[in-house]
Amino acid sequence: MSALKTSALRLIKPFAIRDYALLASALVLSTFAAGMWTVAMVYQVRRLDGGPVELSMVATVNAVGLLCFVLFGGIMADRHSCRRIVVLVESFSFVLMTLTAVLAISGALELWHLMLAGFLWVPVQHFSTRPTPRCCPRCCQQTSSWLPTASKEPSAPWCIPLWAQ
Repeated sequence: MSALKTSALRLIKPFAIRDYALLASALVLSTFAAGMWTVAMVYQVRRLDGGPVELSMVATVNAVGLLCFVLFGGIMADRHSCRRIVVLVESFSFVLMTLTAVLAISGALELWHLMLAGFLWVPVQHFSTRPTPRCCPRCCQQTSSWLPTASKEPSAPWCIPLWAQ
């Protein structure tokens, strides 16, 4: 086999593991949702006849929520199952965004709904930034040869984000 073909096979090998494929899919969908939230937030504020001040208020509440819960997320990641945290975070995000979408479609959405949704959703999204990389070695323990520095230790240095060190 050529080197290119071998590299390509090594690149997709982890996706054969169910847990890794689910984790990767959740990350892709979560990242897409975060981008959509940012864009939709602007349009919803405009739809509610809001201007730059109202948009800034919603964005500020998002940041305040992040500051309030980011340390709590790190503590929870160290004490509880990373898989459970990721599943709960994604489930909560789905329910919260579905509720927000239903309010928007029905025309009942108000500015404070956006603020509350942002206050809860933004920190919840960052809640899983610490446990998600820690799930990877556990997902791929049986075939860790695809990653030369893989370790079966959940606290291996390569799987902890740089901002957590």
